[in-house]
Amino acid sequence: MLTINDAGGDGIAGIGTLYEIFLTDRPEIVLAAGNGIFGEDRITVFYVPSLEELPTSTPTETMVSPPPNINTVKVYLIIIFDNWHQETAWTIAGEDDPTLVFAESAYDTYRSGETITEEISLPAGGTYAFTIKDFFNDGIKYGEYLLMDEAGVIIFAGNGDFGSFRTHTFKLPENGA
Repeated sequence: MLTINDAGGDGIAGIGTLYEIFLTDRPEIVLAAGNGIFGEDRITVFYVPSLEELPTSTPTETMVSPPPNINTVKVYLIIIFDNWHQETAWTIAGEDDPTLVFAESAYDTYRSGETITEEISLPAGGTYAFTIKDFFNDGIKYGEYLLMDEAGVIIFAGNGDFGSFRTHTFKLPENGA
């Protein structure tokens, strides 16, 4: 059993996985994991398997295919943060198929700095949905964001007053220019 106590009663700062317990020679087998969202304490019960219960891995030979020749467009995502960088996440997915994710950044990725610039290459001619999210549903107070192309033309921009999320749809040119 693992017990974590917080004297302030507000958990541990951060959103993503803040602790993991695993066997030292098998880090792919996580016995317990958790984030910092809890009140005064969290109790996690975990079980340590015997050697006979551990999964075995059979090595397989991997084959690598040559990369396809895809015309791409570089875009630049700029985000100006509030004081809670780790609350921000974003995704660029296909407009017609949101399960087709082309680029993303999960919660707890950004931990410091006032701004970030991400260079992203996307297939030319596609129509995409950009979604920016805030973990605590209060947006990026006094913040903003924008997506621009290599020439500096703004594709879309938004302020940080979006609550839990906001989505922008955009199309890139066929020729990548």
